[in-house]
Amino acid sequence: MDLVRDLTLCTLRYNFYFQAVHVPGINNNIADSLSRFQMERFHQLAPHTKTKSQDEIQGAEKQEESIECPGTTFSRAGELDKVS
Repeated sequence: MDLVRDLTLCTLRYNFYFQAVHVPGINNNIADSLSRFQMERFHQLAPHTKTKSQDEIQGAEKQEESIECPGTTFSRAGELDKVS
């Protein structure tokens, strides 16, 4: 429940909203391929994704911007990190 509370506070603070939508498993092929570690299938379904080299990853970490909300950090890459 803490996650929902933190997301709600962020939506109010930064004036945006989000909506959770259920995608039936039969239609959710990308998530299915990731959960089964079928990386070749994943890249076929989502060709816009690419594997980054270690240098690209380190460069992106240095340039990453983040938005801080109470107890949570939303990074530019869309990752959600819980702050202790």
